[in-house]
Amino acid sequence: ILFIIPCDINATTIYTNNNTTYEYFDDGTMLVTSITEELTNRSSGTKSAHKSQYYCDSNGNKLWSVTVSGTFTYTGSSSKCTKASVSTTVYNSDWKITNSTASHSGNSATATATAKKYYLSTIISTKPLSVTLSCDKNGNLS
Repeated sequence: ILFIIPCDINATTIYTNNNTTYEYFDDGTMLVTSITEELTNRSSGTKSAHKSQYYCDSNGNKLWSVTVSGTFTYTGSSSKCTKASVSTTVYNSDWKITNSTASHSGNSATATATAKKYYLSTIISTKPLSVTLSCDKNGNLS
């Protein structure tokens, strides 16, 4: 995937394309959010999906990611999340991810984590993150 980042963005700017959202920050970094659905039998009323957030530097290189995975049931009149899990990946050795947890409530699965950037042994940046995946009564994900 090639990321092209405009140089003239002064404030946070968000673009959405299908199931992927690109959020650009004024320092040139960006957060890419995408939803992927596992192949399942739609008529069963159950689905599993993943919502990932990738934090990238100003050159579009991934630094770290957090993914929430959820299993949902839906009937056309209601929906419920029955399972949630979290996974994290660090692509750049300057960063570490701590305190990653997953929970589910109602029709949503949520993952939280904290990413910390180190210089030598000192934390120079901390980024808390929460990723929520929801499923509506018709099985639509957001």
